Order: sequence, then structure tokens, then C-alpha cells
Amino acid sequence: MVQRQLALVDGRPTIQDLKTAKSRRAAPLDDDLLAILRRHMAAQNEERLRAGARWRGKDWVFCTKRGTPMDPHNLVERHMNSPPA
Repeated sequence: MVQRQLALVDGRPTIQDLKTAKSRRAAPLDDDLLAILRRHMAAQNEERLRAGARWRGKDWVFCTKRGTPMDPHNLVERHMNSPPA
């Protein structure tokens, strides 16, 4: 269920509630997307191990190599425009 969003406020990533109740919605995932997300999570867990004590993240789906929230522009460049693995 989509309930919150990460937004830039004064240049800093900030978790916010969605603007309207209608914005809260289910995001159905098919088997192909679930497989992609599982592979991504496995790769991210490897990043977490490599980072060790430098890991500062929570459980973001898309984050920097240190686990911190990713700038939205970098998200598009790193994950949406890159060729599939």
C-alpha cells in the first residue's frame, strides 16, 4: 500500500504523507516485477555488507551505496535509464 512519499524539502529528502486520501492506494505487483525486486534486494543486501558500518540506510527500495535516500534525479538515471541486469 502506498502511504507516504519521499520528497525534497529545502534540498533534503523528507518523508511526507501523501497529499490526499485518494493518493493512498494499492500497487499490485506481478510475478515478473516481484522477481526483479527480489534480485534488486539481493544486490542491495550485498551493498549493505560491503558498506559495513558506513551503511546509514533504512529499508529504502532505491538508495545510495550507503543506504541513504537517493536524490530523485539520480534514481531516474541509475535505475530507470540503465539496461536490465
